[in-house]
Amino acid sequence: MATRPPQRRPHGLAFLRALDGLAAWSVVSVGVESRRVVSVRGTNWTVCYKVHVIPSRTIEYKASITMWPRARKTLASRTQPGWHPELVKSNWYKTCGRELRRHGYYGSWAWSPYGRFGDFWKTLRDFESLAREVRLLERLRKEPFFGGGPSNIALHRTAARGARLGR
Repeated sequence: MATRPPQRRPHGLAFLRALDGLAAWSVVSVGVESRRVVSVRGTNWTVCYKVHVIPSRTIEYKASITMWPRARKTLASRTQPGWHPELVKSNWYKTCGRELRRHGYYGSWAWSPYGRFGDFWKTLRDFESLAREVRLLERLRKEPFFGGGPSNIALHRTAARGARLGR
C-alpha cells in the first residue's frame, strides 16, 4: 500500500498562488507569528508573539502578545468567570499585564470557553519600529515567561557577580 507524504504548510508567499487570476482579491494585511507553550503555576498556556502590517489610508504596524490556556475542560457558559483560582490567588493576571505594559503592550483578559485569555497590543511607528519589535518579541519568547518562575537572566547576573546561589 502506497503512503502519501504529509502535506506541508506553504512557506513564504507561496499561498498567494491560490489568488492567481482573481483580480478582485488582494492581500489586505499580513501577520507573522511565533508560538510557545509555557507552564505557569501548574497551568499550561499557548503564547503567540505576532507582528501585523495593516494597509489602510496609511500602513499601520502593530505587534501583539496573546495567551490562552490549554485547558482540557470547557466552561459551560459565560456565567462561569474562567479565572484560574491559583493564578488569581498569586495575582498572576495583574502581574503579567503589568509586565506587558512595561514593554508597551496594552490589553485585557477576556472570557473564552477554555478560561480567560490575554490579548495585548502595541502600535508601532514605522517599519523600522516593527523590525526592532520583532527582535524584542524574540527575546521575550526565549526568556522565562512572566510569572512562570525565576528569571534565568537574573540568576546568571547574580552568579556573574560572584554571589552564591541559595537553595
